Amino acid sequence: MLFKFPDPPLYAAMFNAGHIEYKDKLLEIIDYHNIEDHKKTYQQMYKNIMDPHAFQKRLDAIPYTSNCR
Repeated sequence: MLFKFPDPPLYAAMFNAGHIEYKDKLLEIIDYHNIEDHKKTYQQMYKNIMDPHAFQKRLDAIPYTSNCR
């Protein structure tokens, strides 16, 4: 199965580099998916890109201990 979108992270990187037209391409990815889990994954990716504070909040919620191995 070929994926309709060549590289979704590339779209995110291009948007972050100042190419605002890639925002619409990211929304197309969300609309393209019919499987709810996939759709939610791309919705979260979109939210993280549009609102970096939301992503930081998710990172801060991860428990941290200096005893990680």
